[in-house]
Amino acid sequence: MTARERYDGIIQKIEEMVSTQCLQANEIADTIANDQNMSKRDLATVLGFLTGEQLNNYIRSRKYQAAY
Repeated sequence: MTARERYDGIIQKIEEMVSTQCLQANEIADTIANDQNMSKRDLATVLGFLTGEQLNNYIRSRKYQAAY
């Protein structure tokens, strides 16, 4: 699996969880980090580098956008 495929998988998982589950951003981040076999801190670092946003802020913005 390439880094791009892994990143796309993480983004897709965030989108799925935001639209189908009523979880807090922190809970979504924990679940995805566990699924990816990485720490939440590592996930936040990778996503922050690629999106330019903090992990929880990114998830919250996706939740707001899905609700809108």
